[in-house]
Amino acid sequence: MVIVYSLKTNSWKHILNVPAHTTRFFGDWGMSASGALHWLAIDNPINGSHIIVGFDLGLEQFKKLPAPALEGPINTRCVVSVGSSLWILDEYPDSHRDMWVMLNSSGGEISWSKILSKRSALTYLRSVRPVYISMSDPGILFEVDSSQLVWYDLERKMLKNVRIRGPTDKFDHIVHSESHTAQQG
Repeated sequence: MVIVYSLKTNSWKHILNVPAHTTRFFGDWGMSASGALHWLAIDNPINGSHIIVGFDLGLEQFKKLPAPALEGPINTRCVVSVGSSLWILDEYPDSHRDMWVMLNSSGGEISWSKILSKRSALTYLRSVRPVYISMSDPGILFEVDSSQLVWYDLERKMLKNVRIRGPTDKFDHIVHSESHTAQQG
């Protein structure tokens, strides 16, 4: 059962189109990307196939999205949002990682592009999480072990440490994206 509170109407609403047969959602919080909250879920309890369940905040509707195919047994799979992009991070028992970014076609179809694979320089880092992706200077900023930042150059496939001046024993990041609302005139 899903119930959503609207600040606009100051009321609660029952959402009726919750995906049937989805047995398990992973994570307490949905990842925000492209106007929707997303969770990794198991669609089929028999074969344990993964899907992404998205809740469109504007339409107040759920939709099921395909997830990339796995190469075999995994240690962990998680969904993260980076700016307005949705990512899947797969970690395999042999310590290699695959990182996927979700692409939306103009027709609304979803596909996944593998950004990094097991042969990347990131393979040898322990815990990595994308923080920001840049298309103007093709690269990805990663948080490593919750204490360090590294820049991964997508063209050169090289890592570079990012240094922060001042006390660095504790830091957090927030990626801000300005919302645009139509003004009434």
